[in-house]
Amino acid sequence: MTPITLRAGSLFSGYGGLDLGVVAALARFGFRVEPAWFCEFDEAPSRILAHHWPDVPNLGDVTKVDFTKAPRVDVMSGGFPCQDVSVAGRQQGLKDGTRSGLWAEFRRAISEQRPRLVVIENVRGLLSADGEPWHDEMTAADAEVRRWDRVAALIEHRIRRWAGDRDYVRRKRAELVRVARHRKRALARREREHRLVQRAIATVLRDLADLGFDAEWTGLEASTVGAPHARFRVFIIAWPREGGAVAPDPERCGE
Repeated sequence: MTPITLRAGSLFSGYGGLDLGVVAALARFGFRVEPAWFCEFDEAPSRILAHHWPDVPNLGDVTKVDFTKAPRVDVMSGGFPCQDVSVAGRQQGLKDGTRSGLWAEFRRAISEQRPRLVVIENVRGLLSADGEPWHDEMTAADAEVRRWDRVAALIEHRIRRWAGDRDYVRRKRAELVRVARHRKRALARREREHRLVQRAIATVLRDLADLGFDAEWTGLEASTVGAPHARFRVFIIAWPREGGAVAPDPERCGE
């Protein structure tokens, strides 16, 4: 039986690893996936894409692409930059101007293309990083913690500088204990306020819902599919709520 052919677009393509996974996964359900375009602006991975898919255009910088004029696709996949949601990064979340904030361009591409299936990949930090700007109370609580940090650092500096004056050092150490108590209360307040900040994955799911897409997400370790390491990743699958989603034909499915 001839497989159904789907056209695919790739955002933040890298060397095309996620796209190969999407091709393999959909093949199990009787679909043949043909790449229509990539979207990658870094030179090194772009050379890899050009080598393996010489006839597939690379649209380049995602922020400069008019997706209403790009070839229409059935499947859109990508892993937007993780640096600002990763626990190993700066934890700036999806704020405007951050690299992870390029999720906004992914959202725009979905809105302009309206694919039948969307596949999104990112790191574990998507579950915990901030997905929206801080509210005023959170900003104030964070500023208070930072203020007590500066006070403590100043006292510790003076203790080191006047280490020979025992009475002075004793008074400053007592002062440092009081500062630590204030900082502990400020830190508890910041943690309470931070619970009210929407997480990054919630922002992504909300944006998809606003675009009229239903979605499901899961987390998988690379070792689940045979890799010799854990490397946990979050995967989100989305499809248009009004219908027209990619749906497998049971007669075409493999094992």
